[in-house]
Amino acid sequence: MRALAFLFLASVAFAQPSPRRLTDAQKQVLLDAVRPFKGQKISIVCILGDVECRIFARDLIDVLRKAEWTGIGTGSGIIEAAYNEDPIGAVLSVSRADATAGKLPPAAQPLMQTLRQFGLLTGAGNSDKVPPATLELRIGKKPVP
Repeated sequence: MRALAFLFLASVAFAQPSPRRLTDAQKQVLLDAVRPFKGQKISIVCILGDVECRIFARDLIDVLRKAEWTGIGTGSGIIEAAYNEDPIGAVLSVSRADATAGKLPPAAQPLMQTLRQFGLLTGAGNSDKVPPATLELRIGKKPVP
């Protein structure tokens, strides 16, 4: 009985949360929302070495490539970054210069609304590190419910 209890506790302690994934229906809704913005440049940034982030990013990149967005080129299309404190969830950023000038990329709003509708976007903002006319989607750790 003790061995069974230990195995149960060990399985709970080491269980990995299921990765975030887009359903086929979500992929279609996202594609419909972003397709009108063909050519939009976007960077997808994940936590260095985080497999769950990469799995989720691949789903997003597959849709964005079908919509003919740029910046995610060939290969994985994922930029990996190390953080002092890992971000949580997904954050959409625009260029600080664009935000200050009031000229946000038109694709920002539909992408943000769609990801929020799915419960996947945890924040939005602007950054000096994002080039003008570009969007950056930073994917952090999966939020704990």
